[in-house]
Amino acid sequence: MDGIEITDISWTRGSYEPLGSPIVEASARAADHVVDDQVYRRSATGGGDAKVLRHEGIPTVEFGFRTQTAHGTDEYTTTEALVRNAISYGTLPVLYEQLTSADK
Repeated sequence: MDGIEITDISWTRGSYEPLGSPIVEASARAADHVVDDQVYRRSATGGGDAKVLRHEGIPTVEFGFRTQTAHGTDEYTTTEALVRNAISYGTLPVLYEQLTSADK
């Protein structure tokens, strides 16, 4: 577009956690506690704080249960999704610690 100049695009630089990393595995196991279906792992570079933390060397994933309305004009969540998130987030630190202490 005429008259527009981009001087800094560093904020768009994506990052990811390898699918086999302890934080990804712990997140998948935490999700397994509250769902009967298969848990899919996918890489999405994201637009939030996760990539900033990863750039600082802190293992981080964006993880949560939601509805199909995420980021839409009619976005909402359900009590079931909130409960699943609470249980998973409560379980995640224990699973992560188990996986990382096994590496030592």
